Amino acid sequence: MRRPDDLRRPATAAALLLGAAFLAWGGTAALRRAEAQETVEFKTATLAPEGSTWMNVLTEMDQEVRAKTGGAAGFKFYPGGVTGDEKLVVKKLRIGQVQAAGLTNIGLAEIVPETRVLDIPYFYRSTEEADLVRAALAPRFEAALEKAGYACLGWSDAGGIYIFSTHPVRTLKSMRDRKVWVWEGDQLAECTYRNIGVTPIPLALPDVLTSLQTGMIDTVYISPIGAIALQWFTKVHYMTDWPIIDAVSALIVQKKALDRLAPGAQQTVRAICAAYCKKQLDAVRKENADSLRVLKEKGIELLPPDESARAEFEEIAQKVSREMAGTLYPPELLDEVKGILAQHRGAGSK
Repeated sequence: MRRPDDLRRPATAAALLLGAAFLAWGGTAALRRAEAQETVEFKTATLAPEGSTWMNVLTEMDQEVRAKTGGAAGFKFYPGGVTGDEKLVVKKLRIGQVQAAGLTNIGLAEIVPETRVLDIPYFYRSTEEADLVRAALAPRFEAALEKAGYACLGWSDAGGIYIFSTHPVRTLKSMRDRKVWVWEGDQLAECTYRNIGVTPIPLALPDVLTSLQTGMIDTVYISPIGAIALQWFTKVHYMTDWPIIDAVSALIVQKKALDRLAPGAQQTVRAICAAYCKKQLDAVRKENADSLRVLKEKGIELLPPDESARAEFEEIAQKVSREMAGTLYPPELLDEVKGILAQHRGAGSK
């Protein structure tokens, strides 16, 4: 006859197996729940004001990233320059206080200075030319960003940048009589104004509106949509209707932050962000065109440039481009850009 211990052994073994299976299932389920709940959220700084076209597109982008990654990734935005001017934002990126940023070329140049070859004032004759050069050089700049520890998630721009002023500015001479703002630390703009014969007043972007109000400055440069979003248009009367540059911008993220995601999720984030940066570019350019109409309705007079002054401004551009070669970008990179433009302009004249 079997002893009681023998009768209990199968039951005990079964209980242990069931218990182990339950623990394994429960542990795996708990891990899955934890993974599902954990979101790699990129704290993202931008100067774009809340409610602007830039921010509206970025908000849509975040929603799609969260949906398509099953909540594995997302962006938490700090708009309107609340994290500081772009130089400060780059410092915060380096120490990890923020993990991503939407930067103009002022901020990008703190990481990869040679990107400034894209915004030499009066150097490019059309948006088409600027787009062509940017597309040709983007892989080079993206590789440099990767080497510095960042991934470029997409390129955009702020549209054409124009001179806004309290008095008409159509010639080099009329600009020399003005109190001109320059973005603090912008070597390229400083070099341009120095060659024009202007001593600009350097200020951080958030300080510009107050300085216009007090009369400390009376001439600024910005896109039409930016002039409205930042309310600068309320303190000026004229816009010189000839873009200085098409202002480049990009969305970048720390590589080590992006690498916290599984490879598949990283690819999803990159694809979504690139698509929305293109959507943002298209939306901003359209709104810039619409903003010109709004500015005229608000009483801003659009001044056509003095045709005789165009050649003078373009001569300044050539001089500045040479002076900055070796400081912001290598001379051979400038030669490459000139080659792209020469080929494009030659093809256009046929």
